[in-house]
Amino acid sequence: MVVLGCGKVGSAVAVLLRDAGLRIAAVTTRTAANAQRAQALTGAQASTDNAPAATKGEIVFVTANDDAIEGIAAEVADAGAFREGQLVVHMSGALPLGVLAPAAAAGAAIGCAHPMQSFATAEDAARKMPGSVFGTTAGAGAAERLEALVAVLGGTVARVGDENKTLYHAAAVMASNYLVSVEDSAARLLTGAGFDEATALAALGPLMAGTVDNIAAHGTTVALTGPIVRGDVQTVRGHVAALSELPGDALELYRVLGRHALEIVIRRETLPTEKVEALRAALASDGTIG
Repeated sequence: MVVLGCGKVGSAVAVLLRDAGLRIAAVTTRTAANAQRAQALTGAQASTDNAPAATKGEIVFVTANDDAIEGIAAEVADAGAFREGQLVVHMSGALPLGVLAPAAAAGAAIGCAHPMQSFATAEDAARKMPGSVFGTTAGAGAAERLEALVAVLGGTVARVGDENKTLYHAAAVMASNYLVSVEDSAARLLTGAGFDEATALAALGPLMAGTVDNIAAHGTTVALTGPIVRGDVQTVRGHVAALSELPGDALELYRVLGRHALEIVIRRETLPTEKVEALRAALASDGTIG
């Protein structure tokens, strides 16, 4: 087993596979200092040279940043370091299998296994990766080994067609990265209401966690609560009026998310048409307050 690009995700993969009893023959990093850290963490031979490392494994993970994966694959292939019978895997949610085409041209099977999870550090990744869903895309002859690797990592497989990778990854970004953006905007509103930042985040944390629990238990349609569900038009108008006085994009964000919440309410069929239309008007992005 070889890991090319031993950052947060690559380090976690190496540690988890090692702890499962698999031999990590080599790992690589961009710098010598990072190689020393990776060797200490994984116990594997570490270097900055991808091609020699790639020759040492029947399974090769390319876990560099998205922008570097295609270049690493080409570099290793140009050095003749890929071979028939290898499995070469990247872990990008956004990139197609085509970035590993040089490995496939050398006879290797290729695949992608992307953990739908958010990792702050390598240690965080090693803790969270087990139990996560992995979006997998398998080239010819790769599916069985790819899914076996996900099982060893403690994950659950969700197969994603190569043609659907962009939508798949956009969904992951909205659920994770943009959740942070929404929470940051909410925290800024609380600091504007007199909270300090630590208190604002402490107040919002249980609310956000409770909402996530409700979604898991009941689905998004039932989990939605708040003024739009209740048809509280005056409350929504008050929010819009208050946010219109603030700099930045809080009002735009509120309106966009509010309109989507209204679509969920429409699915529920719990509000009369006149309430729905009044809320739609209040949330309209036409420069008025509604």
